[in-house]
Amino acid sequence: MKTFLLSLLLLNLGGWNLKSQTKVPVLRFQELKENIQENKSSVQVINFWATWCAPCVREIPYFQAVHEKYQNQSVRFLLVSLDSSKKLARVERFVKKKKLSMEIVLLNETDFDTILPQIHPNMEGAIPATLFLCGKKTKGSFIHDSFSQKKLFQRDLSQKELEKEVKACLNR
Repeated sequence: MKTFLLSLLLLNLGGWNLKSQTKVPVLRFQELKENIQENKSSVQVINFWATWCAPCVREIPYFQAVHEKYQNQSVRFLLVSLDSSKKLARVERFVKKKKLSMEIVLLNETDFDTILPQIHPNMEGAIPATLFLCGKKTKGSFIHDSFSQKKLFQRDLSQKELEKEVKACLNR
């Protein structure tokens, strides 16, 4: 019993947020853009993914692990699901099953040709895609213009690569 209580205490003192997200908000692009630009974190890691994308699903545990490691710093992890809004229940089941505690939203859009360049000028639409936004923020017309440093990966990342980029952002 003492070991169990000590374990709980250590988890609480360590700042671990073991509560997973149960409801996934559905956002239009303008809402997502405002959400990103108004967030106070100095580093934002935004991953575009879908439940039907095997490389996306494979890398999500890496995001969760790095999120847990840096959750007490000014680092925000935001997973943006590109599943159809009709698949919201599937996304919520996935989040619950994986016990994800990062912020997760579902993007309810269909005109990605218009939206993608507003996220990053080099974004082509392949997923997974991860955008690292670092540094001073201003209100810009486009998400990528609002941060002093940004880096886009249009492939899956290893946990080591993910952590390296977070550290680089924190050290700027």
